Amino acid sequence: MSLQKELCLICERPTADGAVLAVHVDKEKLQTWFLNVCGHELVEEVEDEDKICYFCTWQAEFLWKFDEETADEAFVWWPSNLELFDAAAKELRSKFFEGKVEQCWIQLEQVELPKNEDHRNEPRRWKCIYCEKRFKYSCQFSGHVKKMHKEAIRCDNRKCATYFHSLQEKEEHTKDIHEKSKEREKFECSFCGKEFEGPHNYKGHVRQVHKDFPVKCSLRGCLSFFKTRIEMKTHFDSLHGKDDEAKKFRCNDCDYKAMKKYILKQHIANKHLPKYIKCKMCETMCSTISSLKIHVRHTHKFKVCTYCKLVVSIINMKCYHLKITKCNRCKSKFQCSGLYQTHLKSCRKTRFKCDKCSKSFNTNSRLVLHMRKKHKR
Repeated sequence: MSLQKELCLICERPTADGAVLAVHVDKEKLQTWFLNVCGHELVEEVEDEDKICYFCTWQAEFLWKFDEETADEAFVWWPSNLELFDAAAKELRSKFFEGKVEQCWIQLEQVELPKNEDHRNEPRRWKCIYCEKRFKYSCQFSGHVKKMHKEAIRCDNRKCATYFHSLQEKEEHTKDIHEKSKEREKFECSFCGKEFEGPHNYKGHVRQVHKDFPVKCSLRGCLSFFKTRIEMKTHFDSLHGKDDEAKKFRCNDCDYKAMKKYILKQHIANKHLPKYIKCKMCETMCSTISSLKIHVRHTHKFKVCTYCKLVVSIINMKCYHLKITKCNRCKSKFQCSGLYQTHLKSCRKTRFKCDKCSKSFNTNSRLVLHMRKKHKR
Protein backbone atom coordinates (compact mmCIF):
# COMPACT_ATOMS: atom_id res chain seq x y z
CA MET A 1 0.00 0.00 0.00
CA SER A 2 1.10 3.56 -0.73
CA LEU A 3 -0.10 6.79 0.85
CA GLN A 4 -0.93 9.46 -1.70
CA LYS A 5 -3.30 12.41 -2.25
CA GLU A 6 -4.70 13.71 -5.54
CA LEU A 7 -2.38 16.19 -7.29
CA CYS A 8 -3.05 19.90 -7.68
CA LEU A 9 -3.81 21.04 -11.24
CA ILE A 10 -1.35 23.96 -11.01
CA CYS A 11 1.61 22.91 -8.85
CA GLU A 12 1.15 19.13 -9.43
CA ARG A 13 1.77 18.39 -5.73
CA PRO A 14 -0.46 16.32 -3.40
CA THR A 15 -3.45 18.32 -2.09
CA ALA A 16 -2.97 17.09 1.49
CA ASP A 17 -4.06 20.36 3.16
CA GLY A 18 -7.25 20.63 1.11
CA ALA A 19 -8.30 21.82 -2.34
CA VAL A 20 -10.96 23.68 -4.31
CA LEU A 21 -12.84 21.93 -7.11
CA ALA A 22 -12.36 23.46 -10.57
CA VAL A 23 -16.15 23.64 -10.95
CA HIS A 24 -16.15 26.50 -8.39
CA VAL A 25 -13.59 28.67 -10.21
CA ASP A 26 -13.68 30.70 -13.43
CA LYS A 27 -11.89 28.40 -15.91
CA GLU A 28 -11.39 31.04 -18.62
CA LYS A 29 -9.74 33.48 -16.19
CA LEU A 30 -7.66 30.60 -14.76
CA GLN A 31 -6.25 29.89 -18.24
CA THR A 32 -5.51 33.63 -18.74
CA TRP A 33 -3.82 33.89 -15.33
CA PHE A 34 -1.74 30.74 -15.87
CA LEU A 35 -0.58 31.93 -19.33
CA ASN A 36 0.41 35.34 -17.90
CA VAL A 37 2.23 33.96 -14.84
CA CYS A 38 3.86 30.80 -16.27
CA GLY A 39 4.34 31.87 -19.88
CA HIS A 40 2.48 28.90 -21.40
CA GLU A 41 -1.00 27.39 -21.34
CA LEU A 42 -2.16 24.51 -19.17
CA VAL A 43 -1.26 21.22 -20.85
CA GLU A 44 -4.63 19.58 -20.25
CA GLU A 45 -8.15 20.96 -20.46
CA VAL A 46 -9.61 21.96 -17.08
CA GLU A 47 -12.34 19.53 -15.95
CA ASP A 48 -14.93 20.13 -13.22
CA GLU A 49 -13.44 17.28 -11.13
CA ASP A 50 -9.91 18.74 -11.12
CA LYS A 51 -8.56 20.06 -7.83
CA ILE A 52 -6.52 23.18 -7.05
CA CYS A 53 -4.79 23.18 -3.67
CA TYR A 54 -5.52 25.93 -1.14
CA PHE A 55 -1.96 27.27 -1.34
CA CYS A 56 -2.08 27.88 -5.13
CA THR A 57 -5.45 29.59 -4.70
CA TRP A 58 -4.24 31.85 -1.87
CA GLN A 59 -0.91 32.53 -3.57
CA ALA A 60 -2.73 33.76 -6.68
CA GLU A 61 -4.95 35.98 -4.52
CA PHE A 62 -1.89 37.30 -2.65
CA LEU A 63 -0.13 38.20 -5.93
CA TRP A 64 -3.29 39.90 -7.20
CA LYS A 65 -3.44 42.11 -4.11
CA PHE A 66 0.24 43.11 -3.92
CA ASP A 67 1.76 42.62 -7.40
CA GLU A 68 1.06 45.36 -9.96
CA GLU A 69 1.54 43.04 -12.96
CA THR A 70 -1.33 40.73 -11.94
CA ALA A 71 -3.56 43.39 -10.33
CA ASP A 72 -6.31 43.02 -12.91
CA GLU A 73 -9.89 41.75 -12.63
CA ALA A 74 -9.23 39.50 -15.65
CA PHE A 75 -6.96 37.36 -13.42
CA VAL A 76 -9.44 36.83 -10.54
CA TRP A 77 -10.27 33.14 -11.11
CA TRP A 78 -10.50 31.91 -7.47
CA PRO A 79 -13.86 31.69 -5.60
CA SER A 80 -14.70 34.88 -3.72
CA ASN A 81 -17.25 33.12 -1.50
CA LEU A 82 -15.49 31.98 1.70
CA GLU A 83 -18.41 29.68 2.53
CA LEU A 84 -16.69 27.07 0.36
CA PHE A 85 -14.02 26.70 3.06
CA ASP A 86 -14.61 25.01 6.41
CA ALA A 87 -13.43 26.43 9.75
CA ALA A 88 -10.01 24.72 9.56
CA ALA A 89 -9.41 26.00 6.03
CA LYS A 90 -10.38 29.57 7.02
CA GLU A 91 -7.93 29.47 9.94
CA LEU A 92 -5.20 28.09 7.65
CA ARG A 93 -5.96 30.86 5.12
CA SER A 94 -5.60 33.63 7.73
CA LYS A 95 -2.27 32.18 8.91
CA PHE A 96 -1.07 31.94 5.30
CA PHE A 97 -1.71 35.65 4.66
CA GLU A 98 0.03 36.47 7.97
CA GLY A 99 3.10 34.47 6.84
CA LYS A 100 2.85 31.96 9.69
CA VAL A 101 2.38 28.78 7.63
CA GLU A 102 4.05 27.06 4.66
CA GLN A 103 2.72 24.47 2.23
CA CYS A 104 2.77 20.87 3.48
CA TRP A 105 2.84 17.87 1.15
CA ILE A 106 2.08 15.07 3.62
CA GLN A 107 0.53 12.15 1.77
CA LEU A 108 -2.57 10.88 3.57
CA GLU A 109 -4.95 9.02 1.27
CA GLN A 110 -4.37 5.27 0.77
CA VAL A 111 -4.34 4.00 -2.81
CA GLU A 112 -3.42 0.60 -4.24
CA LEU A 113 -0.46 0.39 -6.58
CA PRO A 114 -0.79 -1.81 -9.69
CA LYS A 115 0.11 -5.43 -8.97
CA ASN A 116 1.95 -5.88 -12.25
CA GLU A 117 5.53 -4.60 -11.85
CA ASP A 118 5.98 -4.30 -15.62
CA HIS A 119 3.15 -1.75 -15.80
CA ARG A 120 5.36 0.92 -14.23
CA ASN A 121 8.08 0.50 -16.84
CA GLU A 122 5.62 0.50 -19.76
CA PRO A 123 6.95 2.89 -22.46
CA ARG A 124 4.91 6.00 -23.13
CA ARG A 125 3.36 6.39 -26.57
CA TRP A 126 4.63 9.79 -27.79
CA LYS A 127 8.41 10.10 -28.19
CA CYS A 128 10.22 13.33 -29.13
CA ILE A 129 12.50 12.75 -32.11
CA TYR A 130 14.81 15.60 -31.01
CA CYS A 131 15.52 14.83 -27.34
CA GLU A 132 13.92 11.31 -27.09
CA LYS A 133 11.73 12.35 -24.17
CA ARG A 134 8.47 10.37 -23.94
CA PHE A 135 4.95 11.62 -23.20
CA LYS A 136 1.70 9.91 -22.32
CA TYR A 137 -0.63 12.30 -24.20
CA SER A 138 -0.29 13.97 -27.62
CA CYS A 139 -1.18 17.42 -26.19
CA GLN A 140 1.76 17.19 -23.75
CA PHE A 141 4.06 16.12 -26.60
CA SER A 142 2.91 19.01 -28.85
CA GLY A 143 3.36 21.54 -26.06
CA HIS A 144 6.88 20.26 -25.39
CA VAL A 145 7.91 20.49 -29.07
CA LYS A 146 6.48 24.00 -29.49
CA LYS A 147 8.32 25.23 -26.40
CA MET A 148 11.66 23.39 -26.63
CA HIS A 149 12.05 22.76 -30.40
CA LYS A 150 10.59 25.81 -32.13
CA GLU A 151 12.06 24.93 -35.55
CA ALA A 152 10.39 21.52 -35.64
CA ILE A 153 8.51 20.48 -38.81
CA ARG A 154 4.99 19.23 -38.10
CA CYS A 155 2.53 17.36 -40.34
CA ASP A 156 -0.01 19.66 -42.05
CA ASN A 157 -2.89 17.44 -40.95
CA ARG A 158 -4.42 19.07 -37.86
CA LYS A 159 -5.33 15.72 -36.29
CA CYS A 160 -1.81 14.29 -36.74
CA ALA A 161 0.86 15.11 -34.11
CA THR A 162 3.86 13.77 -36.04
CA TYR A 163 7.12 15.78 -36.36
CA PHE A 164 10.01 15.37 -38.82
CA HIS A 165 13.69 16.23 -39.29
CA SER A 166 13.30 17.24 -42.93
CA LEU A 167 10.66 18.25 -45.50
CA GLN A 168 11.30 15.03 -47.45
CA GLU A 169 10.27 12.92 -44.44
CA LYS A 170 7.15 15.05 -44.10
CA GLU A 171 6.20 14.58 -47.79
CA GLU A 172 6.71 10.80 -47.61
CA HIS A 173 4.58 10.62 -44.48
CA THR A 174 1.79 12.66 -46.12
CA LYS A 175 1.73 10.43 -49.21
CA ASP A 176 1.82 7.14 -47.29
CA ILE A 177 -0.63 8.05 -44.49
CA HIS A 178 -2.97 10.88 -45.50
CA GLU A 179 -3.14 10.75 -49.32
CA LYS A 180 -3.44 6.99 -49.61
CA SER A 181 -6.76 5.98 -51.17
CA LYS A 182 -8.81 4.00 -48.68
CA GLU A 183 -11.91 1.95 -49.28
CA ARG A 184 -14.77 3.80 -47.64
CA GLU A 185 -18.12 2.42 -46.58
CA LYS A 186 -20.94 3.24 -48.99
CA PHE A 187 -24.23 4.69 -47.80
CA GLU A 188 -27.48 4.50 -49.78
CA CYS A 189 -29.86 7.45 -49.61
CA SER A 190 -33.20 6.35 -48.12
CA PHE A 191 -35.04 9.02 -50.17
CA CYS A 192 -33.63 8.73 -53.72
CA GLY A 193 -31.51 5.56 -53.64
CA LYS A 194 -28.18 7.16 -54.62
CA GLU A 195 -24.95 5.78 -53.08
CA PHE A 196 -22.26 7.89 -51.41
CA GLU A 197 -18.80 7.12 -50.00
CA GLY A 198 -18.55 7.99 -46.33
CA PRO A 199 -21.17 9.44 -43.96
CA HIS A 200 -19.99 13.03 -44.52
CA ASN A 201 -20.91 12.95 -48.24
CA TYR A 202 -24.25 11.32 -47.48
CA LYS A 203 -25.20 13.95 -44.88
CA GLY A 204 -24.19 16.74 -47.26
CA HIS A 205 -26.40 15.23 -50.00
CA VAL A 206 -29.46 15.05 -47.73
CA ARG A 207 -29.03 18.65 -46.53
CA GLN A 208 -28.64 19.99 -50.08
CA VAL A 209 -31.16 17.87 -52.03
CA HIS A 210 -33.72 16.72 -49.47
CA LYS A 211 -34.23 19.98 -47.57
CA ASP A 212 -37.66 18.86 -46.32
CA PHE A 213 -35.85 16.58 -43.86
CA PRO A 214 -33.54 18.94 -41.90
CA VAL A 215 -33.54 17.18 -38.52
CA LYS A 216 -30.94 14.42 -38.03
CA CYS A 217 -31.13 11.80 -35.28
CA SER A 218 -29.23 13.10 -32.24
CA LEU A 219 -27.48 9.74 -31.71
CA ARG A 220 -23.95 9.82 -33.11
CA GLY A 221 -23.63 7.32 -35.95
CA CYS A 222 -27.35 7.16 -36.81
CA LEU A 223 -27.98 8.71 -40.26
CA SER A 224 -31.78 8.99 -40.10
CA PHE A 225 -33.33 12.34 -41.10
CA PHE A 226 -36.81 13.69 -40.28
CA LYS A 227 -39.07 16.64 -41.06
CA THR A 228 -39.62 17.74 -37.45
CA ARG A 229 -37.91 17.34 -34.09
CA ILE A 230 -41.00 15.53 -32.75
CA GLU A 231 -40.58 12.78 -35.37
CA MET A 232 -36.89 12.50 -34.48
CA LYS A 233 -37.67 12.14 -30.76
CA THR A 234 -40.27 9.45 -31.52
CA HIS A 235 -37.67 7.58 -33.60
CA PHE A 236 -35.01 7.99 -30.89
CA ASP A 237 -37.27 6.76 -28.06
CA SER A 238 -38.45 3.74 -30.05
CA LEU A 239 -35.03 2.61 -31.38
CA HIS A 240 -32.36 4.10 -29.13
CA GLY A 241 -34.20 5.01 -25.91
CA LYS A 242 -33.36 1.77 -24.07
CA ASP A 243 -29.89 1.46 -25.61
CA ASP A 244 -27.05 1.99 -23.12
CA GLU A 245 -24.77 3.15 -25.93
CA ALA A 246 -27.20 5.98 -26.76
CA LYS A 247 -27.10 7.36 -23.22
CA LYS A 248 -23.62 6.40 -22.06
CA PHE A 249 -23.03 9.30 -19.63
CA ARG A 250 -24.54 8.24 -16.32
CA CYS A 251 -24.93 10.26 -13.12
CA ASN A 252 -23.21 8.73 -10.07
CA ASP A 253 -25.80 10.19 -7.66
CA CYS A 254 -29.01 9.08 -9.37
CA ASP A 255 -30.30 7.00 -12.32
CA TYR A 256 -30.15 9.88 -14.80
CA LYS A 257 -28.43 9.18 -18.14
CA ALA A 258 -27.43 11.62 -20.87
CA MET A 259 -26.33 11.37 -24.49
CA LYS A 260 -23.70 14.11 -24.15
CA LYS A 261 -21.22 14.99 -21.40
CA TYR A 262 -22.19 18.67 -21.13
CA ILE A 263 -25.86 17.70 -20.56
CA LEU A 264 -24.78 15.46 -17.67
CA LYS A 265 -22.69 18.33 -16.23
CA GLN A 266 -25.73 20.63 -16.36
CA HIS A 267 -27.81 17.98 -14.57
CA ILE A 268 -25.21 17.53 -11.80
CA ALA A 269 -24.87 21.30 -11.33
CA ASN A 270 -28.65 21.81 -11.12
CA LYS A 271 -29.58 18.77 -9.02
CA HIS A 272 -26.65 17.62 -6.87
CA LEU A 273 -24.10 20.43 -6.33
CA PRO A 274 -24.61 22.85 -3.41
CA LYS A 275 -25.51 26.38 -4.52
CA TYR A 276 -22.96 28.77 -3.03
CA ILE A 277 -22.72 31.54 -5.66
CA LYS A 278 -25.28 34.35 -5.38
CA CYS A 279 -26.28 36.59 -8.30
CA LYS A 280 -25.41 40.24 -7.56
CA MET A 281 -28.57 41.50 -9.32
CA CYS A 282 -31.16 39.19 -7.73
CA GLU A 283 -31.55 36.51 -5.03
CA THR A 284 -30.80 33.55 -7.33
CA MET A 285 -28.21 31.05 -6.07
CA CYS A 286 -26.07 29.04 -8.53
CA SER A 287 -23.74 26.07 -8.05
CA THR A 288 -21.12 27.01 -10.68
CA ILE A 289 -19.81 30.17 -12.31
CA SER A 290 -20.86 28.90 -15.75
CA SER A 291 -24.47 28.44 -14.58
CA LEU A 292 -24.35 31.95 -13.06
CA LYS A 293 -23.22 33.36 -16.43
CA ILE A 294 -26.10 31.58 -18.18
CA HIS A 295 -28.55 32.97 -15.61
CA VAL A 296 -27.25 36.54 -16.09
CA ARG A 297 -27.39 36.20 -19.88
CA HIS A 298 -31.00 34.95 -19.77
CA THR A 299 -32.33 37.30 -17.10
CA HIS A 300 -30.29 40.50 -16.75
CA LYS A 301 -28.83 41.32 -20.20
CA PHE A 302 -31.15 43.22 -22.57
CA LYS A 303 -31.14 44.80 -26.03
CA VAL A 304 -33.47 47.18 -27.90
CA CYS A 305 -35.10 45.66 -31.00
CA THR A 306 -34.42 47.77 -34.12
CA TYR A 307 -37.88 46.97 -35.58
CA CYS A 308 -40.37 47.37 -32.71
CA LYS A 309 -38.12 49.32 -30.23
CA LEU A 310 -39.02 46.89 -27.41
CA VAL A 311 -36.43 45.97 -24.75
CA VAL A 312 -35.84 42.21 -24.97
CA SER A 313 -33.35 39.87 -23.28
CA ILE A 314 -30.42 38.91 -25.52
CA ILE A 315 -31.22 35.18 -25.46
CA ASN A 316 -34.89 35.82 -26.28
CA MET A 317 -33.79 38.16 -29.08
CA LYS A 318 -31.63 35.49 -30.72
CA CYS A 319 -33.94 32.49 -30.25
CA TYR A 320 -37.50 33.83 -30.63
CA HIS A 321 -37.98 37.56 -31.09
CA LEU A 322 -36.34 38.09 -34.52
CA LYS A 323 -38.05 35.16 -36.23
CA ILE A 324 -40.27 36.14 -39.19
CA THR A 325 -43.89 35.62 -38.09
CA LYS A 326 -46.94 35.21 -40.34
CA CYS A 327 -50.45 36.29 -39.35
CA ASN A 328 -52.99 33.46 -39.72
CA ARG A 329 -55.85 35.90 -40.34
CA CYS A 330 -54.54 38.23 -43.05
CA LYS A 331 -51.37 36.31 -44.10
CA SER A 332 -49.14 39.37 -43.47
CA LYS A 333 -45.49 38.77 -42.49
CA PHE A 334 -43.55 40.62 -39.77
CA GLN A 335 -39.82 40.87 -38.99
CA CYS A 336 -40.20 40.35 -35.24
CA SER A 337 -42.73 39.11 -32.71
CA GLY A 338 -43.18 42.67 -31.32
CA LEU A 339 -44.56 43.95 -34.63
CA TYR A 340 -46.73 40.84 -34.89
CA GLN A 341 -48.26 41.33 -31.43
CA THR A 342 -48.99 45.00 -32.24
CA HIS A 343 -50.61 43.97 -35.51
CA LEU A 344 -52.80 41.33 -33.79
CA LYS A 345 -54.51 43.96 -31.63
CA SER A 346 -55.81 45.76 -34.70
CA CYS A 347 -56.22 42.66 -36.86
CA ARG A 348 -58.58 40.98 -34.37
CA LYS A 349 -60.90 43.98 -34.49
CA THR A 350 -61.30 43.80 -38.28
CA ARG A 351 -64.40 42.08 -39.63
CA PHE A 352 -64.88 40.33 -42.96
CA LYS A 353 -68.20 41.56 -44.40
CA CYS A 354 -70.37 39.69 -46.86
CA ASP A 355 -71.14 41.52 -50.17
CA LYS A 356 -74.54 39.85 -50.52
CA CYS A 357 -75.94 40.41 -47.03
CA SER A 358 -75.23 42.39 -43.86
CA LYS A 359 -73.40 39.63 -41.98
CA SER A 360 -69.73 39.90 -40.91
CA PHE A 361 -67.21 37.32 -39.64
CA ASN A 362 -64.02 37.17 -37.57
CA THR A 363 -62.01 35.24 -40.15
CA ASN A 364 -61.86 35.05 -43.92
CA SER A 365 -62.37 31.27 -43.87
CA ARG A 366 -65.76 31.68 -42.15
CA LEU A 367 -66.78 34.25 -44.76
CA VAL A 368 -65.87 31.83 -47.58
CA LEU A 369 -67.88 29.05 -45.90
CA HIS A 370 -70.86 31.39 -45.51
CA MET A 371 -70.70 32.35 -49.22
CA ARG A 372 -70.66 28.70 -50.26
CA LYS A 373 -73.62 27.73 -48.09
CA LYS A 374 -75.87 30.77 -48.37
CA HIS A 375 -75.00 32.36 -51.70
CA LYS A 376 -73.63 29.27 -53.49
CA ARG A 377 -70.43 30.84 -54.75
